[in-house]
Amino acid sequence: MFTSARFENVQRVADMLSEAGIENRIMGGPGYKGYSRRQFSYADKKAQAQETQASVWVIKSDDYKQARELMQDLGLLDKTDVPASYVPAPMQFADKPGADPAKRLMRIKVTMLFAMVVIVGGMMARAYLAR
Repeated sequence: MFTSARFENVQRVADMLSEAGIENRIMGGPGYKGYSRRQFSYADKKAQAQETQASVWVIKSDDYKQARELMQDLGLLDKTDVPASYVPAPMQFADKPGADPAKRLMRIKVTMLFAMVVIVGGMMARAYLAR
């Protein structure tokens, strides 16, 4: 349900769940080899790798939904409606909608007109240079 590198955070979440009437249990708490709060450091990667992080578990599955809502209200859980991709929306490739027939016809007309201007211009330049 909730995991933190700091045991104090886990204890406080467990207390809040208990106050709300949700039966819970703390797993992976500090043992006799655990670090005290004074020695704690988020930057100490070796110590974190050696010990498991403490976590709060909801015992009754019926209380799980209520516990999630409580923790989301407190801002302790991320929202579950994550997008399907980690790429930002403007950078995602999306299917392009079908081309509008009127726009396509206009592009063809403009291209034909441009080709005719190039041909006529070429003929005029050739006639001018032939003199």
